[in-house]
Amino acid sequence: MHLRSFSYIRALWCGIALCFAGMGPCLADPENDQPPSSAPPSNKLDSEKGFRGLQFGVPKSGLQGLTLQEDHGDVKLYARKDDNLTLGPAKLEAIVYYFFQDKLYAVSLHTADRENTLLLLRIAQTAFGPADRRPGTEGESGEDQLDQSWQGKVSEAIFTANAKTEQGSLLIRDNQLGNQVEAQLDKSVHEAADEL
Repeated sequence: MHLRSFSYIRALWCGIALCFAGMGPCLADPENDQPPSSAPPSNKLDSEKGFRGLQFGVPKSGLQGLTLQEDHGDVKLYARKDDNLTLGPAKLEAIVYYFFQDKLYAVSLHTADRENTLLLLRIAQTAFGPADRRPGTEGESGEDQLDQSWQGKVSEAIFTANAKTEQGSLLIRDNQLGNQVEAQLDKSVHEAADEL
């Protein structure tokens, strides 16, 4: 698996600050861009508190088979050897595990094509219920875009899609650790700005 094919530097910043900016135009599918027929419990993001049994906050030393993909100081991105790259009917290109100061704080799932991107969105809508569309996600033509987010008390999920590449990403992250990452990024940005 070639993780570099997805520009995981972009994935890192998506994981850190995705909620602050739109990702541009996304795939539109009028036939399949319907809300799920039945909404799940509204606390799904809070009841799971992780992904596939991995709890947010678990130390890296507690997980086997991790391969470092990106090292950004306190934030490190890993792939997992022999990871199951399917999620129901969706085929995933990659799953990335984000650690902040060696604690799991986010997981992102990535698709490579239109069909699997739309399936991943549908799975997220079924799992998390109606989404809050992110600001700035309507195209110039006014048509709805696919970028969506779900906010829980403990965790949040953010879905983005790229109309040009037809790749999609679903990021699930812990709110408390995610806020610490954002605070550290904000501090680094201000320090860099002082150097200008």
